[in-house]
Amino acid sequence: MSAAVTLRQTKTIDPGPLYVVKNEIISSTDIQPELFVHEVQTGAFSHVATVWDIQHYPTTEAEAIAESLPYYLSATGTRSYSVLRDAVLFEGYVVGRLRSLLRDYDIAVNEFEGVVETDIP
Repeated sequence: MSAAVTLRQTKTIDPGPLYVVKNEIISSTDIQPELFVHEVQTGAFSHVATVWDIQHYPTTEAEAIAESLPYYLSATGTRSYSVLRDAVLFEGYVVGRLRSLLRDYDIAVNEFEGVVETDIP
């Protein structure tokens, strides 16, 4: 079965104006929902996870601190922009990165490992 997620993007305008995009994985199949990487030092959203991130970073800030890791994974990732166009581009970027992650994750989990023998004439 292929990994899949349901992403909820909540967009608001805060005083400033700040254009805020909150991304939240509200359901997941065959992959954990914590797919957004946050910096331990600031708590800020850094980027959409890669397969490597999923394999190496914990899903709680407390665990990352205990293991002296710079990042942890979360099911939410929020960014604010002062320019509307940047916020709109970010919306699409997150969707594209999640699609790439799901494709790469399926390959890493279901196809990559193993031994392959090929006769090459």
